[in-house]
Amino acid sequence: MSASNPSGSSRPGLLARSAKRWRHKRTLALVGLVGLLAVGGVVYARTRPVPSPFVTATARYSTVTQTVVVSGTLQPVQSWDLSFPAPGVVATVNVVPGQTVTAGQLLATLDPASLQAQLTDAEANLAIAEAKLSLDEAASSASAAAQVAIDEAEVTIAQTAVTSAQAAVNSTHLTAPAAGVVAQINITAGQPDGASSVRAAANATDIVIDGLGAFEVAASVSDAQVAQVHVGQAALVIPAGQPRPLPGKVSSITPLATIVQGVAAFPVVITVTGSPPGLFAGAAAEVAIVIQRVAHVLTIPASSVHGSGSRGTYVLVVKTGRAVKQAVKIGATDAILAQVTSGLVLGDQVVLAQINRPLPSGAVGLLGRRGAGGGAKARRKGGGGIP
Repeated sequence: MSASNPSGSSRPGLLARSAKRWRHKRTLALVGLVGLLAVGGVVYARTRPVPSPFVTATARYSTVTQTVVVSGTLQPVQSWDLSFPAPGVVATVNVVPGQTVTAGQLLATLDPASLQAQLTDAEANLAIAEAKLSLDEAASSASAAAQVAIDEAEVTIAQTAVTSAQAAVNSTHLTAPAAGVVAQINITAGQPDGASSVRAAANATDIVIDGLGAFEVAASVSDAQVAQVHVGQAALVIPAGQPRPLPGKVSSITPLATIVQGVAAFPVVITVTGSPPGLFAGAAAEVAIVIQRVAHVLTIPASSVHGSGSRGTYVLVVKTGRAVKQAVKIGATDAILAQVTSGLVLGDQVVLAQINRPLPSGAVGLLGRRGAGGGAKARRKGGGGIP
C-alpha cells in the first residue's frame, strides 16, 4: 500500500537548511549591531561634553550693601516722669503697670486734707507777718524803719509759702500728659509721698508713662566701628519675635565712650520709621546700619576672594579648563558679594570650589547645598588642577 513520495522525503532537509540560513543572518545582524554600538560608544566618548572640575560663579553687575550689625533694646521715643509737686499722703492710685491711658486721664490723687492744713498754716503765718509789718510801719523811730525792711522780707517769704501750698492743693490730681502706657508706679495708696526735690535726689519718680507708637533702639558700637557710623544713615531693625525687618535711621551718636569690661562702647540710637504695631519697650533688637551702598558695580561672591591686607587679594579664574590665579582689587563687601574694582571683566568665571576636593564651609551658604560630589573624592582625568 505504500507509495513513494519524493517531495515528502525531502521536506525535513529543506526545513533544516532554512533554519540554518536564518541563524546565519541573525548572527550577522547581531555582529553588525555590536559593531555599531562599539563605534557609537567611541564617538560618544570623544564628543560628549566633559564636566568642569570646578564650581564657579560669573562676575556680574549687582548692588553691594555694607552694614555694621549691632544689638540693642527697644525703648519709646517719648517718656514722661511724673510726680506730685508737693509732699502729701497718696489717696488713690487709679492705674496699673502696662495699662494704656489717654491724654488727661487721672492717674493718682493725694489726700487734700493734709494739703489744706498746710495751706491754712501758711495763710496764718502770712497774716502774722503782715500784722507785724503794719505795727512797725506805724512806729516813727529809726530802729523801726530798719525792722520794717526785715518785716517786708518775712511777708514775701510767707506769701511764697501760701502760693506754694495753694498750688499743692490745686495739684492733688496727677494726670497723663499724653496717650501712652504706664511703665512704672512707685507710689502706694495710703503711704506718704515725699517732696519732689527728695525724689529727684533719689532718682525716683511717682509714675512713668511711655509714649505710644514711636520707638527707638538704644545700642552701642565699638571703637573700630564708630568712625563708620553717622547720623542719618539708613538701618534695618529686627525686633525679637518680628518676622520682618523694619526701616530705621541713626538719630544720635554719643562721642564719649562707655568702658564695659575694659572695652570701649559708643552709645548710638536708631529710630524706627513710623509707628509699627507689635513693638514692646525693653525687647531686644538687632540692627543692621548701612554704612555703604554701591549699585550696578561688578561683583563676585565674597567667598571666592583669597588673601587680604598687604599681601593683596586674588581669585581663581577658569581659563581653558584650568584655574588661574588673578590679582584683583576689592571695594565694598557684604555678607554675600564683593565689589571688584580691577582685575576682572563682566562674564569672567571665578572658582568657588574644586569638585575633587571638599567644599569650603562658606560654599554651603552660597550654593544652598553642597556642591557636586558632596565633598567626596570624585576623580577624573584631564581638566587641570589649581596651581
